[in-house]
Amino acid sequence: MANDMTIFKEAFKNASQVFLNLLLDQNNYILKQQIVLLIFLLTSSLLTLADDNEVSLLDASGEAVVYIVVDDEFAIYTWDGDAVAYLSGSMNDFYSRKIMDVYGWNGDHLGWFFDGIVMNHSGDISCSEREEHLSPRGEYGKYGKYGKYGKKGTFTAPWKPRFSGKFGRIDCLSLMISGSA
Repeated sequence: MANDMTIFKEAFKNASQVFLNLLLDQNNYILKQQIVLLIFLLTSSLLTLADDNEVSLLDASGEAVVYIVVDDEFAIYTWDGDAVAYLSGSMNDFYSRKIMDVYGWNGDHLGWFFDGIVMNHSGDISCSEREEHLSPRGEYGKYGKYGKYGKKGTFTAPWKPRFSGKFGRIDCLSLMISGSA
């Protein structure tokens, strides 16, 4: 579905450009302004709707390797579509950027999600949102999502270590895959 959305966005963008080029040949200035405004509003609304549900997480190199599906119990999927982990908390916790525990489907505690980053048990960053990364790269199209596993009993989270503020040796994808059932 994400790939279909990417194709739709690209087609919409191309159609918008063709339509704008046609308008430039006409002399009605007010009509041009209204249509440009309409296209801008439609494009920004579609992009917002498509992206609000998923939050990409990047590794140290800036490559998006997993993503959180907000309205799917905060499930974390790999780019290949495998559900590997999830955030434990509420919508309010997520949108107010409170600390949320990251658990694997196997019940293991993997780390903490806060302020757009995932901190591992060593206190280092393993993943970050695009807005929190110093050098984000472009994203590839995602595959469809496979079914999620049932949540197993969770292990107690360890004491939170001091946050180092830098990426460490445990990369994002490895950390998340370690939570696979």
